[in-house]
Amino acid sequence: MNKGRQILDKKVLLYILAFVLIAFVLSASSAILAKMGGRYQSYSWEALIANVAFRYISKFGYILIAIVGIRYARVRFGLPNFLVVCLHIILGTGLTFFSVASQIVFGNLIYGFNDPLTWQYVTEGALMGTDYNFFLYFCILVLVYAYYYFKKQQSYQEQEAKLRAQLLDIKIQTLTAQIQPHFLFNTLNDISALIDIDPERAQNAISDLSELLRQSLQGSEQRLIALEEERNMLDRYVSILNMRFQEKVEIDIHQQTEIEQVQVPPLILQPIVENAVKHGFSMTHDQLKIAVHIRADEKRVNYRLTNNGQPFKKTKDGGLGLRNIQNRLETLFGDDQGCSIENKDGLVVVNVHFPRIS
Repeated sequence: MNKGRQILDKKVLLYILAFVLIAFVLSASSAILAKMGGRYQSYSWEALIANVAFRYISKFGYILIAIVGIRYARVRFGLPNFLVVCLHIILGTGLTFFSVASQIVFGNLIYGFNDPLTWQYVTEGALMGTDYNFFLYFCILVLVYAYYYFKKQQSYQEQEAKLRAQLLDIKIQTLTAQIQPHFLFNTLNDISALIDIDPERAQNAISDLSELLRQSLQGSEQRLIALEEERNMLDRYVSILNMRFQEKVEIDIHQQTEIEQVQVPPLILQPIVENAVKHGFSMTHDQLKIAVHIRADEKRVNYRLTNNGQPFKKTKDGGLGLRNIQNRLETLFGDDQGCSIENKDGLVVVNVHFPRIS
């Protein structure tokens, strides 16, 4: 911002002009009513309106120069606040003397009046209107400082919102990045177990893992992605699971149609499925069935994932994946979201919901 804009910008100048114009209209109306009532008979109608117009034009110029001058001196020389206040009080009081003196000069030059331009004559005239002119001066002054106060507040709010958005991006990226080493470690262990058993399937799994990591890295740079992309990452992971576990894991995915472009947080579904595989197997649960239901209405997106594996233990928090999901959803949506896990009807049920954005 340059110094010219700091001192007085065009928008506040228009506000001042509008205020003075309103004051002029009110004063002119009062003068017209007074003349109709028998006063100001020495003035013609044109002279009366011209006198009022000149009075407000001169006042406007005086106030504008005073405010700009003091603001410039404050910016240029760093005037203390108490001195700025004192200067405005002096200039606000001086407005009446300036107005009376300028009207005397205007009347003498334009209409041939012979009013004396003396200190005593000016003072006598000024005493009658000091309160009004002082009020007018400080009304405009308050308008200027209120404008810049609210403008500064708006600027602070915009900067704060921008900073919050930047911090939010950093937090989301950090939380998402936490999943990648955890997921990569588990998947590489799975692939290593395949190398001796079926090298061809291990090679295919590495190809799927490479594509999955590429997609997840792209997703980690965004707050939201299309549901279609989230589903593609899940499909890649399911392909890897099928190669490793074959008939031991059965995964069914049910997705509502025509919601592929709904915007969702990345890497929500895959960690939940991974968590089910990691904690679902046990001595008494060697066959795992996982069902994934993806739905959306006008307001919300809902994920429901069930598995028939080992029951969820209340003492556990669901693992790193679910903690991460809860943290990311809360960071993105505040209280308008949910992520829960429970044992119900012989199944472990995970429910996730968040606002629909599309």
